[in-house]
Amino acid sequence: MPKPVFYRANAIIYFQGDKAEGIPILKEGKVELSYEDLQTGGEIREPIQTGEFFGVKAALGRNPHDETATAVTDCTVVHFSVPEFEELVAGNPRVLMKMLQVFSTQLRRIHHQVQGLLSADRVGTNQEAGLFAVGEYYLKEHQYPQAAHVFKSYLSHWPSGIYAPQATLKLGEAEAGRSSINDETPPPPEAPAEYGSMGFAEIERQFGMENYKDAMKGFLSLVNENRDPEHAAFSEFRIGCCLHHLQHHQEAAKQLAMVIRKHPKHSHLAEAVYYMGLCHEAMGDEEKAQGFLRKAGQMAEEGGTLYRQVMGKLRELEGGGE
Repeated sequence: MPKPVFYRANAIIYFQGDKAEGIPILKEGKVELSYEDLQTGGEIREPIQTGEFFGVKAALGRNPHDETATAVTDCTVVHFSVPEFEELVAGNPRVLMKMLQVFSTQLRRIHHQVQGLLSADRVGTNQEAGLFAVGEYYLKEHQYPQAAHVFKSYLSHWPSGIYAPQATLKLGEAEAGRSSINDETPPPPEAPAEYGSMGFAEIERQFGMENYKDAMKGFLSLVNENRDPEHAAFSEFRIGCCLHHLQHHQEAAKQLAMVIRKHPKHSHLAEAVYYMGLCHEAMGDEEKAQGFLRKAGQMAEEGGTLYRQVMGKLRELEGGGE
């Protein structure tokens, strides 16, 4: 029998990349789907109407979900298994026609995005890489004001671009260099250029010692080298953690969201979701923070260190902390 499930506002019904376990239908309340626009990289949100099925394509195709479903308000969702849904459709032509309309709309949406992406992606990528390279040149030549201006311009135009984490870090270096010139004091000693030579364990040790700036440089080098896919995936996750600890919460949230989409089966996925909650708390959105923390609590091993951290933060946000 289909099972009704109650979700509180801001709860995550499923994440993009989650295995599709069944087909939900919205009985009451408000639910929203969110996914990345292929052309702009921005987030697109679509409301689900009462009585509407969602997540059907992934469930029928036995594929992971390609969007995230969030409860906008307190809501009740009825979950059908795939056989239950097939039985319902077989006996109700109106439901079948509705699903065909939904699939038709989705296919048109994807077609328009892909067409726009094919025409604009190469120019946009070249412009993005070019501006970032200009900033790197100025930074290398110790022209810190110019470098800072270029990296700020980059982050303004491509806040979630492929070089955004590096641009954020290099902007900090440029501003520190500019301050050292204004103060007529020598700049701080440079960190080793070959972070990859430090080795993964040493870079992780820097993170454990809270040397987040140095650790982030090291993890970036591992991502760029991409010699070990497992270390590269973990490094992408740690870059998001470093950005959070360095108070770049918006950039951290974007980096972690990318990791969750790109590596839906990563061993540190629950911790990435936990950090997403911390980022949204730091940005002042406690409701969204609670939604991510609840999801992290469901994913973490009960009784483990991460589980206790998640539950403690949830109690704090919900007013139950000491």
